[in-house]
Amino acid sequence: MNNRQISIQERSKKFAVRVVKAYVQINKDRHFNDAAAVLSKQFLKAGTSIGANCAEGKSAQSTQTKSKVKNQKSKVITILYVR
Repeated sequence: MNNRQISIQERSKKFAVRVVKAYVQINKDRHFNDAAAVLSKQFLKAGTSIGANCAEGKSAQSTQTKSKVKNQKSKVITILYVR
């Protein structure tokens, strides 16, 4: 399937899962210095925030605040579960 046919929400979720897996792998190899630890944490934050920003943008178009919170919680739970 072409990436243009997949929604941005689905692509950002898949990307976030890959970022979490990469972060876990990086932290398994503890031969890095403190700078690498800081950069890997920043990589995790930046890579997983894309999906949250997309969900927030989508929710901003609707007036249902409860659905916004529910979407963000389910996305975090999904990412943690896939790991």
